[in-house]
Amino acid sequence: MTLPHLTMREGLLERVLKEVQRSPDVEIGGRLIGYVREGGFDVLDFIPTGPEPDIATDVELLPDRRYQLWTLDALLDLDGDLAVFGSWHSHIPNGLARFSGQDHRAYAGKMQPPYPYGGMVCGLIHETPSTVEDVRRMLRFAWFPAGAEVGEHTYWPEEAIEWTSAPLNTGMEALLDLTNHEAYLEATGRRLSSLDDVARAMDHLGKRSGHPTHVLRRSPNGERLLLIEEAAGEEGIALEVASDGNARLHLTDEPTDWMPLTRAAGAFEQHLSRWVDVPTEWSHLSPSLVEQLMPIDQADEGITTKPSERRGFLSRLFGR
Repeated sequence: MTLPHLTMREGLLERVLKEVQRSPDVEIGGRLIGYVREGGFDVLDFIPTGPEPDIATDVELLPDRRYQLWTLDALLDLDGDLAVFGSWHSHIPNGLARFSGQDHRAYAGKMQPPYPYGGMVCGLIHETPSTVEDVRRMLRFAWFPAGAEVGEHTYWPEEAIEWTSAPLNTGMEALLDLTNHEAYLEATGRRLSSLDDVARAMDHLGKRSGHPTHVLRRSPNGERLLLIEEAAGEEGIALEVASDGNARLHLTDEPTDWMPLTRAAGAFEQHLSRWVDVPTEWSHLSPSLVEQLMPIDQADEGITTKPSERRGFLSRLFGR
């Protein structure tokens, strides 16, 4: 297969290094932006995952598409010739050294008509880098041709990629900041939630049940919230929510894997229904509900959490 010519700006290597170092436990990535040239692609940089990814676990990533679309529109206002023609992501949390079947299907789906280019440029890194030069070596790029069999791809040899040192203009650099999303949040009116906001939504659903049987606890470091349903068996069951928005179930001594909050909350209600006739509607717990219940002035008092009186594996989770 003849590969398109690929030129990349060296500045993106340092940005990839920062992203994977600050997200070692969940997949992270971004949309490649640049220019489509005759015979190839010039990659300027990438639009980050964003402040509120739909899913970000150790095995799955669905970025904050609202943020990415808004950022792309803002970039096009600065330079109408820019294009998005691929992405990169990490498999560092799971160590998978190849694109997954889910990746293959996602890429094929994006290249359905009217996709305008001959294929996609896709990058993958599965080892933890320590330096920019590590990223240059570990982040491998592959060409996925449009219209080919799902999953068909070819890697660019390292020596075939041309690197340039051209800087980004100031406006683009500000829009592509990895952690500062103030311009997007101000323009769209969206607000980022905290665990206090999740606790408020839990309290709201508990009150709606008419007969709440849950207890909320906060971890000593403040980065996790534990919702314990004491009506479920001798020791109860629990839903643990982390500050990154992921959640997991505690049904026995061993917790489940981390998963998106909405998915975990639905499973939690399903398990609770085995013990009570009319369970609290925990399946309604979602990022959308959390945002809807956030106070406008952010001045409302947080929900009070307290320790559970139960012993056993749940009471050991956050210490006594």
